[in-house]
Amino acid sequence: MEQDRLFKLRKQIDSVDRELAVLLEQRMSLVNEIADYKKKTQAQILDAGREQKVIENVLGAVNNDDFKPSIEAIFKNMMAVSRAYQAKQNEASETGTVDPNKQSHESTSKNCARSFALVGEKLSHSLSPQIHQKLFEKTGLKGSYKLMEIPSGELPSLIGKLKSEGFSGVNVTIPYKTDIMRFLDVISE
Repeated sequence: MEQDRLFKLRKQIDSVDRELAVLLEQRMSLVNEIADYKKKTQAQILDAGREQKVIENVLGAVNNDDFKPSIEAIFKNMMAVSRAYQAKQNEASETGTVDPNKQSHESTSKNCARSFALVGEKLSHSLSPQIHQKLFEKTGLKGSYKLMEIPSGELPSLIGKLKSEGFSGVNVTIPYKTDIMRFLDVISE
């Protein structure tokens, strides 16, 4: 009996997921049009004020307060993925390639500026930017290293944000050192 209920619930989720996929495809089509517009007008990809209004609007439609943090994280991640797609589309139109899922060889080369950061709660005492700047100078790498103080509520959407902003890597410090692990795709021993 319980097995039947589980089966029916999973079928319902499968149906909802297919509907979501259709809506997400429509959304990405619009994201693509916005990427074209931003490319033509040289507008910034990130509009943080707009994104905050979108989150507030979406959460206003959620009746169950217990679901709001999860839904907020989903939408923040979705917007980060959309920004990354727009950035790749703009890059592709400049280089002639059109694969938004692959990083171009040029962007991974030693001569291309790369971004790195330290993620944590309170970082004003950190010397990491100065240390890394010296390393960049010594190795001939073009890069920047910044401090990213974030509240714990932003942790679920951090990976998407880092990807969309083109970070090549980050260090994570206390108190997020272990908390971040549940949001990673792969964890080495």
